[in-house]
Formats: sequence, structure tokens, C-alpha cells
Amino acid sequence: VWEQALPGNPLAEGMLAIARNYSRSGADKDQVEELAHKLWITTGNIYASQEELQIPAMVAYAAAQAAYVALWDEGFDHDDSKTVTDADVELDEIGAAGLAAIAISGGMVQDEAGDVAKRRAFWRWWLHEAIADAWAEIP
Repeated sequence: VWEQALPGNPLAEGMLAIARNYSRSGADKDQVEELAHKLWITTGNIYASQEELQIPAMVAYAAAQAAYVALWDEGFDHDDSKTVTDADVELDEIGAAGLAAIAISGGMVQDEAGDVAKRRAFWRWWLHEAIADAWAEIP
């Protein structure tokens, strides 16, 4: 999605490579944090100024969130998780997988946008393959 919209732009892929390197070898935490923050801000500028790039921007947001997870783990701050819906969650509260699902499907659930079959296929892949692959990476 990102490569189709912004061919040759290395932001998202580069951030994932840096996060992967950090999680495997403990690269400079401050550098990873700074790059993730810059990516988030840059992506926010793209998202706010170019409507046609809002869905592809989810890929870069997901890459930044993946870096944040590598740094601090996943945050689950909602005490009222039984009453929180997709519509209640701000963009910066959506995890990397959720942002990737938005990019793959072409829209947010709360906006009733995007391809439901693509979203479902993503989550099936996530549950059956991505999690197993991540688990296999644990030393």
C-alpha cells in the first residue's frame, strides 16, 4: 500500500528495519525513539495535508507503532475496555496491527469504510501466521 502510493519512499520500511534491529540487538534506544517520533510527525503531516494518502499513511503509522512496541511493549491503558469501541479510540491509540489492517482494507471500521474481506484476511493472517512467526523469534 505504502510502496504503491509513495514509490521509493523508505520511511516505513526503514523504521521497521530499525525496530527489528533494536529488538534483536539492542541498538541505541534514544535513536529508535527519535526516529519513530519523527516518522509519526512526518506521517501526521502527510495524513493531514494529502487526503489521497491517508490510507497509505497507516503503513507508516504502523511502522512507528511497531517501533514504540519494540521500545516499551504494547500499551493497554483502557480500564473501561468493555465499553470502548473502535469509534472511541484515537489514531495514536491504535496498535501496529490495527493500523496495518486499516491500510490493507482501505478504511476504518468506525467509518464503515474499507473492504471487510481484506480486513478479515489480514486478521486471519495475523492470528495464524504473524503471531506464530513472532513467537518463533523469541530466543
